[in-house]
Amino acid sequence: MSGLVVGVLGGTGPQGRGLAYRLARAGQQVVIGSRSAERAQEKAEELGLGVRGADNAATAAQSDIVIVAVPWEGHAELLASLRAELAGKIVVDCVNPLGFDKQGAYALVPEEGSAAQQAAALLPESRVTAAFHHLSAVLLLDPSVDEVEMTCWCWGRSGPPPTPCRLWRTGSRGCAGSSPGGCATPTRWSRWSPT
Repeated sequence: MSGLVVGVLGGTGPQGRGLAYRLARAGQQVVIGSRSAERAQEKAEELGLGVRGADNAATAAQSDIVIVAVPWEGHAELLASLRAELAGKIVVDCVNPLGFDKQGAYALVPEEGSAAQQAAALLPESRVTAAFHHLSAVLLLDPSVDEVEMTCWCWGRSGPPPTPCRLWRTGSRGCAGSSPGGCATPTRWSRWSPT
């Protein structure tokens, strides 16, 4: 996997930065994306480890595997705009559809069923999978934590694809990967799993 470039759309947010940090720390080539190339480059420099920064379109174009870690409200618009750049690539969606009110976050159920199902509908030429939804950004970003010991659940629309699981094993020693079902599964699991 180390010969492949992993891009992280929304890579300047906590979850995106955490995933980028873990993968780069394990020797993976990583590009983080943002609406602003300047912001992405700034955050990439903070991470170090050879991480590069670019705008989201350039990140998608430069990468072999692309992780989607953007806020839910911008999910559909961004993916629709990057359909050409993401064609033929593995797209790993880690977005949790959440709304917010004065009491905090609450789960949303997209019309398509899950964020990954929405991504699959918007990106018919890509191989869309779902993973990394439940990983703690705080733990991922903590340099004192050598191993994030938890199972990484990976879902895909045409059978469980091993790529996100292998990627996670690369990024965090001692962790297991498991593929329990298709892209609709994260929505069913989110009712009882932490986000």
